[in-house]
Amino acid sequence: MSLAVINHHLIVNAIMNKRPMKIFVTADNHFDHANIIKHCNRPFRNVNEMNQTLIDRWNEVVSDGDRVYVIGDFAWKDPEFWLRKLKGNKILIKGNHDHKQNKAGWFQVVDKLETKIEGQKVTLHHYQQTEWESSFHGSWHLYGHSHGNAVEHDHKLSFDVGVDLWDFTPIEWPQIVEKMRYKETIRQMWQDDQEWVPHKNRIEIAENNRKYWK
Repeated sequence: MSLAVINHHLIVNAIMNKRPMKIFVTADNHFDHANIIKHCNRPFRNVNEMNQTLIDRWNEVVSDGDRVYVIGDFAWKDPEFWLRKLKGNKILIKGNHDHKQNKAGWFQVVDKLETKIEGQKVTLHHYQQTEWESSFHGSWHLYGHSHGNAVEHDHKLSFDVGVDLWDFTPIEWPQIVEKMRYKETIRQMWQDDQEWVPHKNRIEIAENNRKYWK
């Protein structure tokens, strides 16, 4: 099913629900993954408490006609079971724990998604990328996987949308826009401070690589 057809269905669903369709982004839910509590120091006594909190906080903000992009690592097992408990129309960008994930219960399942959301070009990928499509021309990049352990550069128009960093709740698109507008300001200040010399980076790297030449 093409993204255009998916978007049409989502818009129709939102109209039928008599409210504007909202867009959310999230990652790294890790439903039913008991060890993730220890690995990421999640504030839950057990996996059942974590699962219920993830469900409650999702359904507090998401309605049935909304669209939710899940940028990987949705569930440790039985993803269809958890999908049935969550509101919204869900699109999965697969992570390293989603290799057995089929399309049941999802509007779309992809490895990577380059799209436009409310006119903004954005790349959705489970892994943090140094560069991405049109990254030098204002495109954004949203990712997961790192659970807050990857370095986030203020001047890069990208950030981790995983639940460990966002109160275990999907992020509504206006929140993403607000943070990116701040990062755009920092990026402009950073660019203004740089002394750009044509080919400087390539020359320095090539010179450093000489020590590896045979």
